[in-house]
Amino acid sequence: MSSQAPEISRRFRAERNEGLHRVLRGLPTDFVVALIEGLEQADVITPGRLFAGDSGGCAVGVTLRVVEPDFRGSGALKRWRRKKSIQALYRGVAKSIPHLHALEHVFDRSVDLCSGENPALPKHEVAKAVALWVAAEARAELLLRELKADWLDAIEPAAITAPAPARPVVAPVPAFA
Repeated sequence: MSSQAPEISRRFRAERNEGLHRVLRGLPTDFVVALIEGLEQADVITPGRLFAGDSGGCAVGVTLRVVEPDFRGSGALKRWRRKKSIQALYRGVAKSIPHLHALEHVFDRSVDLCSGENPALPKHEVAKAVALWVAAEARAELLLRELKADWLDAIEPAAITAPAPARPVVAPVPAFA
């Protein structure tokens, strides 16, 4: 995979942002943080495949790897051990985290649409670009949550909007005096 993901068009991002943010708003904050970390650090992004490579997979898979360290890395022995628990973990997480299936759908669909708009680009590069876009939008979602947090309510709006007290005007001293 190239180290530089291709840029996603502004039009594409604008069309997909509303659906993505609807999904992100439904995810718990700690899951959004794990989503960002997983998408940014994944060695390979593979829509539709829960785990791939040492730290990759689909959007949900890379997030689960951050949340559950047992799902990091690859290898035959590890794959055999985790094969049984992956389905149980995924079902358990899906029950406890609303919008998980919607995240998977929005991500996979975004990769498919972006690939359709960029047929000359390899799908893994498009997937990485979409992953970085989703991570950036997830960061924006965290900032929006911070702005809506309770600490902001403690600030008195009147103190912010009240005009500053007037200072007396002092006439300038002439330079020749």
